[in-house]
Amino acid sequence: MVFVLMAPLAVRATSYVVTITLTTADGRVLWSLSRTVETPDSTLALNVPQKLYDLLVDRLGADRVSTPFSTPIAHGFLVLSITSDPSGLTIKLVPVPAGEVVVDGRVNIIDAATLAVSYGLGPNDSQYSAMSDFNLDGRVDILDAAALGANYGISY
Repeated sequence: MVFVLMAPLAVRATSYVVTITLTTADGRVLWSLSRTVETPDSTLALNVPQKLYDLLVDRLGADRVSTPFSTPIAHGFLVLSITSDPSGLTIKLVPVPAGEVVVDGRVNIIDAATLAVSYGLGPNDSQYSAMSDFNLDGRVDILDAAALGANYGISY
């Protein structure tokens, strides 16, 4: 009789700090999102507002980039940069609808409360939530609240 002991093989994940920044051509930050993530294989799916996803796909015809990455968009008036530390991460951007701040598949009161904390703030403010700035204009304002209201109650 032969016994085989099967032990799980540990897969070591690498930790990355991923930053997505949308700036004006003169370098003013309009929108910025930073996340620390772990992945075992140098690939990552990252949730972003639908408008950012649309800008990238319209410019490149793809929803996947490798870091570091930078490209002019919107007729050269804006620059989209995606970096990771360490570099070499392949990122697939996944769109979420306007109103989805806490990505859970529903636009609900949790999203509204999170947007309220960021209301009136921009990328240089400590309480700013990039996922609340749906139109990417550098401010969480009434336009973002209206977009959340228009999608309130949807599940996707």
